[in-house]
Amino acid sequence: MYFPKRYLAYKKYFMESMMENVCEQQNELLLCGTVYQADTDGFVVVRLQASGKEQLNANGAAGSSSDSLQSRASASVHRDTAGSNTVAVDENSFTMPVRTGEYWRVSTSQDCDASGNPGQAAVSVSWMPFGR
Repeated sequence: MYFPKRYLAYKKYFMESMMENVCEQQNELLLCGTVYQADTDGFVVVRLQASGKEQLNANGAAGSSSDSLQSRASASVHRDTAGSNTVAVDENSFTMPVRTGEYWRVSTSQDCDASGNPGQAAVSVSWMPFGR
């Protein structure tokens, strides 16, 4: 497949710019349940990980105002180490697009495992902006 030099130069600039912005966001702690407003177009990246007996559901919502968020993405993890361990989704993630000026939130719900034991699955929320 042929790509013009102009396209390749733009792609290189875009990737370097994006990685620079991602590095700037790494020190910012993004909390589940908090509503944020996007300064630029970008993606919300959510990663879930189960390591013991737990179930975790995460939902990403966005909208034009903070009180009218609509669900755009969801994922869940579940594991039952005390049982037969036949059903396990240890890792899952989703990426949700958000436009400049939109509000967004990631919410989670923690369930018990199949035996009724509570667990604590890990969740991380990252913002990947485009531009400045």
